[in-house]
Amino acid sequence: MPKNRTTTSILSASIAAVIACIYAKSGKWISWDRSGGDTIFTLSLVDRQNLLNHNRYRAENNATSNKLALLPDGVSEMFHREGYVVMRGLLESEMLKELTLATEGHVVKDPQPKFLFHSMKQRPLFSLASNDEDFSKLEGFHAVSLQSAIPSVVAELMGLDPAKDNLRVVKDVFLAKGKEERSCGWHVDDFYFWPIVASTYSNKSVTAAPSPGINVWIALDDMPAKYGGSMAVSPGSHDAPWKNDAYEVIGSSTLFPEEGYKNVEDMVEGKIASTCDLEKAAPSLGKTIDATSKVFDFRKGDIIFTTRWLFHKSIPLNDDGVAYLENQGKEPVLKRYTIRYESGEAILPKGYSLEESILANPENAGRTLDDVAKFDGRPWYPKAWPSVDEEEINKLSDHISKTLPPVLQRVQDGGKEFFKAIFPLLQKYKDQQ
Repeated sequence: MPKNRTTTSILSASIAAVIACIYAKSGKWISWDRSGGDTIFTLSLVDRQNLLNHNRYRAENNATSNKLALLPDGVSEMFHREGYVVMRGLLESEMLKELTLATEGHVVKDPQPKFLFHSMKQRPLFSLASNDEDFSKLEGFHAVSLQSAIPSVVAELMGLDPAKDNLRVVKDVFLAKGKEERSCGWHVDDFYFWPIVASTYSNKSVTAAPSPGINVWIALDDMPAKYGGSMAVSPGSHDAPWKNDAYEVIGSSTLFPEEGYKNVEDMVEGKIASTCDLEKAAPSLGKTIDATSKVFDFRKGDIIFTTRWLFHKSIPLNDDGVAYLENQGKEPVLKRYTIRYESGEAILPKGYSLEESILANPENAGRTLDDVAKFDGRPWYPKAWPSVDEEEINKLSDHISKTLPPVLQRVQDGGKEFFKAIFPLLQKYKDQQ
């Protein structure tokens, strides 16, 4: 809290907080300003259940509508204007406990120096389980990504219609951020984290529209902004006048040819910088984005929904944050779980790729996610809305234990090849501050 704030303003803020809590319990959505003027939309237990029940009813009764109209005025408007919206109370406490339990085995205890994150686990939704007990621990990932109220919110923010559209999980990632030797600067996710072409071509139109995918970022620890360790966003950057310049610097997927790249050398050729090095490659542009930076005082369970095209960056835990956590007897890392959602009409890239579904079956390249489910038959991209596909859920165990192991080895081998090809770019900016 700023030191120059008067006693009167402190009292007013306290009263506002009490009023917010009262209204939250009455089943109303509330938004209020916290430190730094952050707008947080808070959901009550009643609202959360209504959100789930309403979508289930619509799906079961084939209701038709161009808008779900479940979110209150201001939420969708803010998301489309700013490129993000923060919500509190969307995950029920028991589900949050399950998710926390599921992540425990993914925090690496290795004392060796880390690069960008202390721990990173790709696709924990598909984590390998050595026995039934281990598999039960993964239910937290399944419940949150597929069966919580989150997919319903994403669907409305994307403007999907439950009568004709669906929503699928493209990729999920567990991350733990500490005080690593470097962090990922301003960027939008590349194909490794977001393996969907930048433009979605509708069968009904020859006009290409930007992929409307949404990233869901869930704080699994309290993350006071003063301690670092979370993330920063650049509000409105999905529509900023400098966005194309930034895409060019980091070699964004918006620049990828429709037929894809022939190989890893073809992909890397001509890149100005790696995904994480925008500020080092283009300092002036980096300062422009820095001037818009917003960091939040996240509480455990808070969720930020961002458009795929919002520029964001990770923030290292600072010395005060390390001391704060160690004084509590905790490991000096802060955890988060992220889920990337796209419509079933989203398209996988053609050409060179490290995407698991394409490595397993090259015919999946260029297919929509729905067509992958239809023709490949394996649950690479589970349906999360308007309802889960029970057949896909029943296939997950075999998919995880039998299909994935050889494919993941190919991903690992391909990753080494990619790192070798992009190493000169990483070295180029390594020593720049």
